[in-house]
Amino acid sequence: MTSQQQTFLDFYYRGISTSLFHLPRSLSSCVHMLLTELCVKDIEIVTLNNLEDLSHELIRSFNPSCKVPILVFMNESQIAMTECGAILTYILGKYDTSHLLHPNPADNAEGFAHYSQLFFFALSTVHPLLSIRIVEAQLQFGEGAGVPKAIDEWQDIVGPKLELYLEEKAGKFLYGDELSPVDMILSVPLSDAGDFGLLNDFPTLEAYLEEIQKQDCWKEAHVVVDNAKKRKDKIRRNPLHFRHGILRKQLQ
Repeated sequence: MTSQQQTFLDFYYRGISTSLFHLPRSLSSCVHMLLTELCVKDIEIVTLNNLEDLSHELIRSFNPSCKVPILVFMNESQIAMTECGAILTYILGKYDTSHLLHPNPADNAEGFAHYSQLFFFALSTVHPLLSIRIVEAQLQFGEGAGVPKAIDEWQDIVGPKLELYLEEKAGKFLYGDELSPVDMILSVPLSDAGDFGLLNDFPTLEAYLEEIQKQDCWKEAHVVVDNAKKRKDKIRRNPLHFRHGILRKQLQ
């Protein structure tokens, strides 16, 4: 394991320097994956044990929205970064100076433009649609929360567009045979989608996700904790029951 992991209480009582607050199966997983791939040693990963930890007063003091990822610099000002895209960009700028995982705009402006397009498409379109508008809305409010309309958007627009991107890739992943931050971001909403059978119509996406899930960095970021079990139990109690029959999936 490349980045030393601490329990939530270890952090609370020890006051470690720069730290990433992480909850498996949340958007913070892609940040965890990036730190692992870049072999970052000087950022501690603080793994929260369950959803209840998000409401802890320490988390609330850093991010009133009680969401992760949170990257905290334990200096005099105790700056806290709470936007996933900003955190990923900061880590890439500081630790990927050789541009192993993202294009250098000075050398490859067109490649960087394409990378940026996919980066923000994954973060601003795919993740909110799958993980929030469909999965979380279904778990919290049921299918009356505008979920069927979001399903149509995924089936008819976003899913096919993403499949087209993947069909044009040159290797196992979007930028060859090495994971990029875009792949890491996409692994979060696609994992959510897979739990609900939302990838059944997209075999290219299913195969792509399976390749990501084989990577050590993905496995480390998705250690099964209390929250993961609770979430699966909740999905079993709330399967999708929409007019798209193919989308129904009961977890065995």
